[in-house]
Amino acid sequence: MSTYLFEANYVGEGIRGLMREGGTGRREALVAALKSVGGSVESFYYTFGETDVLGVIEVPEPSDAAKKTPAYRAPGQ
Repeated sequence: MSTYLFEANYVGEGIRGLMREGGTGRREALVAALKSVGGSVESFYYTFGETDVLGVIEVPEPSDAAKKTPAYRAPGQ
């Protein structure tokens, strides 16, 4: 398994969706996307400042993380 630290920011519709629906659905979308390739979310934190989210994920292959990025982004734009 490969382990990655990631950071993410919400913009536009993603911010509105986060305010409307809360953050639980965003995290669940990431968990489901990574699980589909045998990966997992080790940690997931909402932050204040320039970065909105920090986390640590594990995936079997580095390309699996890249493949799932659009799937995670789609619910929150």
